Amino acid sequence: MHGEFQGREAKAEIILRNGKITKIVFNNVAGMPPPEGAKLRAFKRLAQVEADEIVGRWIDYFVKHIRHKPEIIMRKLK
Repeated sequence: MHGEFQGREAKAEIILRNGKITKIVFNNVAGMPPPEGAKLRAFKRLAQVEADEIVGRWIDYFVKHIRHKPEIIMRKLK
């Protein structure tokens, strides 16, 4: 999963073991400055909250060959 804001970008790698999310690893994107402060924290929170949905969409796309429209998330998380 990639998160981009005003020319800054980060990525989250969701690690599965036996079909369950075990860890989320956050990294910078090569050649791009990472988001700072609150924007980076918001991206990390989004990845954690939406991890199951993200994995489900990944399976749909790469395994079941079901396409979803990209989703741009503009709302704040509760």
